[in-house]
Amino acid sequence: MLKSYIMEKINWGIIGTGNIAHSVLPALQSLEKANIVACAARKIEKAHEFAAEFKIQKAYGSYDELLADTDVQIVYIATPHMNHFELSKKALECGKAVVVEKPSCVNKYQLLELIGLSRKKKLFFMEAMWTRFQPAYKRVLELVAGGKIGTVKGFYADFCIDVPYKPGSRLYEMSLAGGALLDVTIYPLMYALSLINFDKSKILEVKSLCRKTETGVDASDSISIRFSDFNATLTGSIDTECGNHFKSARIIGEKGVIHVPHFWYSEEINILDKSGAIIEKENYPFDVNGYEYEFVEAMNCFEAGEIESKIHPHKDSLLLLEMMDGIRGQWKLVYPFEAGIKAASSEKEEKSVQEETISATEKSPVVSSDVMVENITIYTDGACSENPGKGGWGAVILANSEEHRLSGGEKLTTNNRMELMAAIEALETVAENPLWKNANITLISDSQYVKNGIQSWIHAWKKNGWRTANKEPVKNKDLWLELDEISSLLNISWQWVKGHAGNKYNEICDNLAVTAAKNV
Repeated sequence: MLKSYIMEKINWGIIGTGNIAHSVLPALQSLEKANIVACAARKIEKAHEFAAEFKIQKAYGSYDELLADTDVQIVYIATPHMNHFELSKKALECGKAVVVEKPSCVNKYQLLELIGLSRKKKLFFMEAMWTRFQPAYKRVLELVAGGKIGTVKGFYADFCIDVPYKPGSRLYEMSLAGGALLDVTIYPLMYALSLINFDKSKILEVKSLCRKTETGVDASDSISIRFSDFNATLTGSIDTECGNHFKSARIIGEKGVIHVPHFWYSEEINILDKSGAIIEKENYPFDVNGYEYEFVEAMNCFEAGEIESKIHPHKDSLLLLEMMDGIRGQWKLVYPFEAGIKAASSEKEEKSVQEETISATEKSPVVSSDVMVENITIYTDGACSENPGKGGWGAVILANSEEHRLSGGEKLTTNNRMELMAAIEALETVAENPLWKNANITLISDSQYVKNGIQSWIHAWKKNGWRTANKEPVKNKDLWLELDEISSLLNISWQWVKGHAGNKYNEICDNLAVTAAKNV
């Protein structure tokens, strides 16, 4: 029996008594230190049935009753997707640690709020992405990192199932955040991101297509991701069966292939040579059913006083949602309850939660829509603690009513260099996107140094051999050359805005820059 290495029993409460709860309970009950003290359903009859089946001490007919139970230390949330945010938030507010089924939330705005609450309350919060805790998954990443198949050249993964439509089904209802993406396609996406260690700077372009059901959810998804070193092709479906042979992940390397059958809960790994012949097999049988590993991780983190897992940290859950938000944006698929959530959470996002969660040196992935963008607005700002000293830059790109935030920092720099870097990085991001690079760009900075320098001073500097009117060498010549080069490729209108005067996006950029400086 797989055991967790902790000192005392930890009391669990189960919220939701449907299929997934039935699946995971044998694994949780197998762990010596797990003590399941309560369960809750919306109907007391269902709660009693579940409690009787799994010999649970207490059954509640409402989730609030369970959250008020002082015996419960960790709650496992096993309800439909659209309830994950609300119930996780209530649980954290009630002082409970949380393990919530995937996806952790429906969109990134919800998750940002939960991450902030987890930090404020100093409570453990984890998405139950069971694959990431399993032995075979960990072994695959070890083989790739160790060069078993050489440099990765491509990745293919498919998770297609055929679930007949039933009115009110969580998979087919917009009001329940149904569809393939959040339920099954999330697994191929997670696996692809694992191969780049969830490093957003390596995501260059994402394109996707979906076929929708009559109810409006995505029934079948096809996603293509261009990473800096390889491409990934992912598919998922809830109404099309692809057969066991194709329910797999294939990591293509220069020397061979790693084939992972049923990759989201695999117990075996096949290593193939370039001809496709299997040359090695490795088996990693589960102790129970594959769910036990995520619960061991949760209890070990809880015992250690951690607020997140190092195996599946908050930032990785957030990147998954950011990617899926962008993909749904390409499909114009918005769940009916999302507008209010986004508006309510945006103010919190504009503070420090996101910047504290994501590495300050990473860029947000640009998920391309299929529509050419005619007009783009960019806000930029730089910051430096001692000038020279630790510095950071921040930028916000507004394209097709969507925000794309960028930030980065350096250990020893100046404020002017960070102002320049903000503009350079933002413009390079636009130039790299084929649907953006021909747009009319308005770049708004609170730096007269940047605006005047690129619009007028630079012409004299070039004539004078990169010397000022006082015959002094132009400072930051390297960055001015970069800015001049990228500017020549784009159609840019430069504007100045007064800093710290209440402009929404200038304040966001300032916060991004300051946070990035702190994090270097």
